[in-house]
Amino acid sequence: FYTGTNACYIGQKWESGILLLEESVKQDTTFAYAYWHLLNAYINNTRSEDAMQTFVPLMQHRHKLPERMQFEVKETYYFTSKRDTDMAMKVTKSWMELYPEDVNAYASMAKQLKSRMQREEAIEAYQKILELDPERYECLILIAEIYANWGHIEEALRYAHLYGDKFPNKMSTFYMLGQLYAINGQPGQARNSYE
Repeated sequence: FYTGTNACYIGQKWESGILLLEESVKQDTTFAYAYWHLLNAYINNTRSEDAMQTFVPLMQHRHKLPERMQFEVKETYYFTSKRDTDMAMKVTKSWMELYPEDVNAYASMAKQLKSRMQREEAIEAYQKILELDPERYECLILIAEIYANWGHIEEALRYAHLYGDKFPNKMSTFYMLGQLYAINGQPGQARNSYE
């Protein structure tokens, strides 16, 4: 199991890691934690059919997981497999009530709000994550994307710059800034970002 998770998430050797995780659940068909990692490995490798099949034993044995993780599993199940966004939202609200400091709960809420086009609330959820864990820099770029899609380019630029300040050599930041400056009618700034 550990070799498989390390191969997937540290070594980025997905195929060999997935094979090891599959072997783990063959050895112990009730190993919920292994099913959870296998599910995520399938999702990360666009193996959606395998992922959907993995939900069955995962949901059956989720009681073996810590309570916080059970919430995450149930939210993922309803949001991804069942496409029942109302139930996923209920699960996430319960999760947040019981664990108000859990950034994963707020990340799930932000994802759901974003999918419902509830932009202000999604931004608030990402800001709460940053309040709880200021090093979750990916939230800065996610907020920038929401503002950009909403047409609030100045705010999008502000958050993209905050992210860029943390990762000054990351190409994706320059690309995003270039796009935002171009949309905002600043071709010189766009060109500088692309260069």
